[in-house]
Amino acid sequence: MGRYRRLPTMPTRHTDLGPLGAAVLIAKVNWGIGMIAMPFYLHAAGLEAGLLFFVLSMLLAWDAANVMHHLAQRLQETSYVALIFKGLGPRGSVLAVLAVLLAGWGSAVAWLKFIGDNVARFGGLRGALGDGRLDVALLALPLMACAWVEDITLLERFSFLGLVSGQCFVLLIFILAAKHWVELPSYLQSQPFLRLESFPVAMGIAVFCNEGMVVMSSEVSSAMLRPKQFSWAAMLAVTYFTVNYLLLALCGDFLYSYLPGGTVAQEVTLSPAFSVTPMHRVAVLCYVLQLLLTFPSSLFLIFRNTEQFFPSLRTASLRRTWRVALVLSCCGCAAVLPHFGDFLAVFGAVANSVCIYILPHLTLLSQGKMTDHQGPLVDDLGASPPDISRTRRLWSWFVLTFFGGCCGLLAAAVSFCYLVDHIQGSRAKVTEMLDRTGQFPSAVSQTLTDLAFRCIRSNPAERPLFKTLVEELRDLFLVLLTCLGRPTMDKDNELIWVRHDKTLGFVGYNNTREVH
Repeated sequence: MGRYRRLPTMPTRHTDLGPLGAAVLIAKVNWGIGMIAMPFYLHAAGLEAGLLFFVLSMLLAWDAANVMHHLAQRLQETSYVALIFKGLGPRGSVLAVLAVLLAGWGSAVAWLKFIGDNVARFGGLRGALGDGRLDVALLALPLMACAWVEDITLLERFSFLGLVSGQCFVLLIFILAAKHWVELPSYLQSQPFLRLESFPVAMGIAVFCNEGMVVMSSEVSSAMLRPKQFSWAAMLAVTYFTVNYLLLALCGDFLYSYLPGGTVAQEVTLSPAFSVTPMHRVAVLCYVLQLLLTFPSSLFLIFRNTEQFFPSLRTASLRRTWRVALVLSCCGCAAVLPHFGDFLAVFGAVANSVCIYILPHLTLLSQGKMTDHQGPLVDDLGASPPDISRTRRLWSWFVLTFFGGCCGLLAAAVSFCYLVDHIQGSRAKVTEMLDRTGQFPSAVSQTLTDLAFRCIRSNPAERPLFKTLVEELRDLFLVLLTCLGRPTMDKDNELIWVRHDKTLGFVGYNNTREVH
């Protein structure tokens, strides 16, 4: 390692943290915008598969945090990027900086998207653009002020209130769902074990929730009074974090997907069943407050790791310029992004997989190889760090290749296709989003697809949108007449459909509807 330049490290505040304080600090850093997508995650993954995979992803994140703790003791460094630099050299540290930057940037975009959408809907502050884009633009002003702030110690003291606000959000959704607990058994029976077509997207969302804990683990362990207790502190944080995230996922999917018979939105607060009620307003306010109080810490995590790696950014003018550019890029992406669920999945599958599954384990394996060739290392006090066992190496290789390589690439590819479909629109995506329980005949399904696709890909320059929709609705009505016959009134003033053609596959349609 002597041929590499030494990477400067940032000073660490030794606060003599105990296990409980360290667990709270880890939970605060890790608790972020990914929670809002958890009901969508569970619906996309399938009930049992979603629960099991999220628990597995949290255990893998806990293992990666322990790896970084082990590396911090072994290499006598506290920064994530500095540890990767010492283990893998300049190329590894460049990849680490890019992964942290992309993961943090993705979180910032989703954070701004959530704030803009929900302030517009629940706060009644819709901008001149008719949605939350103007609200996102207004948020850029106070965020750009962060470029001139160098110490957020005072703000970090209030971040605990953000964790309390996030906990209140979960409890409010749980209270709303508890009123319908009598229907929970039927919900559990109706949910599939696995939704294979959308499971890769769910994988990316699950991974997205864990990056902060791994990146901060070495700094947290170095600030503990007894660093050997870090593993227990991290497990306490992971347990608390997992229980809350899965509780919201289960309650959200049950309350806003199963009960109304629809599909939960990628932002659960934008689901059709998440109506604008006083209870929902309070819940959204709690989570907005949580983001406002905890997000600056995550933002400065990006600043610190990036500026530590690039010496040119340590001058005041360049540092402020790149910080402002980063904030503006986040706001610009949030303003044009239609949904953040697929966006989180893409960034989780790419950047967070590198941060969690690839770089920590690759660095650990490189240290084991170095020990085999050069003998055990000796720290400044003359003590040798513990050797890396064969079982530990085999497990790291498995996580690196299977979860970091295979699963990460699969989730990234599928999530990217979903993201492109949501941005551009596609007939296949529209067909998939139609309610399949309605047993639409093929002709009706095709007409509904064309109508929905025309709505999302309309071109007002060609002809008035109103005329286009009227013609599409007329075509849909003609198809319904072909499939169902003409509507007539029976003696009880109920509207019934007299089906003339039974060859179109519209099986078991005997429903009636009252006319009011």
